[in-house]
Amino acid sequence: MGLDARELSPGLVDRVATLAAETRSFHRAEIVLQKFGHAVSDNTVQRVTGDVGQELAQRRDASAATAAALAARP
Repeated sequence: MGLDARELSPGLVDRVATLAAETRSFHRAEIVLQKFGHAVSDNTVQRVTGDVGQELAQRRDASAATAAALAARP
């Protein structure tokens, strides 16, 4: 069931990104995911984490007046 980054459900993307952040390791996140039945490689964890990071950076830099912004700037 080796999943590609583009084939992951939104819920699994959330789990992958959270585990990578909490374990601070793509490899450790892979181990935990495999323990819970998700065959996601460390390369996919890295790719998903990069994609999520880019999206968050775009939302951070978006104008506060748009719906895409993370939060209104003080």
